[in-house]
Amino acid sequence: MFRTAVAIGGLLALYLVPSVARAAMTPQEAWEFVLSLNAGYGVTMESAARDEGPDELILHDVSYAMPLPGGTLEGSIGEIRLTRVEGGDILFEMSAQHMMRLQVVADDQSPPLVADVLMETPGLSISLAGTPDDALIDYFAPAITLSLDGIESGANRLPLQAVVDLEGLEMTYRVAGEGPTAVARETITDGTIAAAGFVVSLAKPGGDGQFDAEGAFVEIGFSGSGASGQQPVDLAETTLPELLRQGFESDLSLSHTGSDLSFSLVDGTANAAGHVTSDNGRLDLSLSQAGLRYAGATEAIAASFESSELPMPPVSAQAEALEFSVGLPVQKSDTPEDVDILVDVAELSLADPIWQMLDPMGVLPREPASLVIDMAAKANWFGDILEEPEAIGAIGPEAGEIHALDVRRIRLRAAGADLTGAGSFTFDNKTPSPFGPGPKPVGHAQLRLDGAEALLQNLTRMGLLPQQQAMMAQMMLGMFGRTVEGEDAVTSEIEITPDGGILANGQRVQ
Repeated sequence: MFRTAVAIGGLLALYLVPSVARAAMTPQEAWEFVLSLNAGYGVTMESAARDEGPDELILHDVSYAMPLPGGTLEGSIGEIRLTRVEGGDILFEMSAQHMMRLQVVADDQSPPLVADVLMETPGLSISLAGTPDDALIDYFAPAITLSLDGIESGANRLPLQAVVDLEGLEMTYRVAGEGPTAVARETITDGTIAAAGFVVSLAKPGGDGQFDAEGAFVEIGFSGSGASGQQPVDLAETTLPELLRQGFESDLSLSHTGSDLSFSLVDGTANAAGHVTSDNGRLDLSLSQAGLRYAGATEAIAASFESSELPMPPVSAQAEALEFSVGLPVQKSDTPEDVDILVDVAELSLADPIWQMLDPMGVLPREPASLVIDMAAKANWFGDILEEPEAIGAIGPEAGEIHALDVRRIRLRAAGADLTGAGSFTFDNKTPSPFGPGPKPVGHAQLRLDGAEALLQNLTRMGLLPQQQAMMAQMMLGMFGRTVEGEDAVTSEIEITPDGGILANGQRVQ
């Protein structure tokens, strides 16, 4: 996947790479540099003919080919024009549209999948300044459209149609460093997109089904940076783990001020539909030798869903905010490294039809629910998870070791009850846990539960919790918790001792 992304970046360099043009460069020299840079991504480019002048180079029928895992991406641009303008900058112009063909080979027994995509860039404007060692582009596109009309495999055709539209793209791109490959450089990207949208449509073969989806985002912002102090390398032949070991770093941030996504599905007599909207949102991604960080947040999210196959009316929910972040090491290590996880769901509320189905008598309080999980840890992998991605799905003693866990905050508030907690634990990886698979833990946690008595009574009134089980739950609360005088609340301090014992408020329970 990384090589695919880098290769596509190489193709985009066809639009962006003029940033390497020097003020003293001729258009011919600039084009030779473009060819050299793209070769570093594994992209080959050829022109059928050219017209040359002192300050201008016009290339006709420029074809390109890019190797991808399991396939290729090929295309042909009718005309590319390089012009040196007053002040020595290089102006890049090209045909307003061209076709791209993606071919993917699934296996030796099946014909390749072929998708033809039309790319339209009317009014594209690129102004370039600087030298190959420190260059700057100003990039503006009033509109960019990518259109797909079906995917073919031999005599078979999948009637998939898709259109992606970008409006008002403005971007500055700075690249500094020596050598023809971007990994040897420091790059800074900053830009905005006024609006972006997509439409997808897929008809079921036979004509008795249809899937449609569309989405829109407004006021998109993006920024990114990358750096490596190593000598130039061939990105087409270099894996991501190798780049990280050489000091490669990358950061990416995306944001928007509003989104609207919807889908509909019809299959014979059955149908379903969904709709999701949100206000401000962001997504951050960083990758380096220090590890991977992935974080996102959105505000005022609302979702609805309906289906003819479900025995219920349309359902909907909304939340004031959603936030998540994950940080973890990606390389093999013998020493503990930082890990952190955050999940924060604020003020999640369900629409009345859901409550009428779950609690028709109105027994439970219907205040919005919230969930917070905020934890940090020290851990290490036994292998490189980018080279061995199956390690991610095999979390356990075979994948790596956990040395410490700091539960900074846990909170679950729902149905009138409110559970909060925090704690800290260490782990002895040389000694098996007495409680099951994994290393031996030692540590403590503090918990508080408000509204427990009222919740048990309400669940019993609703018939969801038999009286006998409610009494057992109350006994467990009495065993592990201390009642807060005058309040419907219990607190508890749970300790796991070095000898494998469990203490609740100082009393041994195991």
